[in-house]
Amino acid sequence: MNRLFSALAERFTDPAEIHDIARNGAGGGVSGFIYYHETRSFFFAYENEIQEYISDLGYNLRDFVTTETETVNCLINRLVWATIEAWCQQQADATLPNV
Repeated sequence: MNRLFSALAERFTDPAEIHDIARNGAGGGVSGFIYYHETRSFFFAYENEIQEYISDLGYNLRDFVTTETETVNCLINRLVWATIEAWCQQQADATLPNV
């Protein structure tokens, strides 16, 4: 998953954006991950790593298939957004001060 995490670290360098995604998710729009062609491109570049990461988080592909997942593009989009959201949450958690 080093390739996936490196790509995410290269793309997400703004702590405010990372915290925003961690709090609000990717559904509100994340530059570079809005359109299906963008999420498909990212998914197919890191498909194995994304599936492994999703599995490591305790999910399986069936968890992302709902009545709103009408197409393969919708499924891919949900997987990519979940990956981004989980990674940003982990980054945000790592930067929280110890209390």
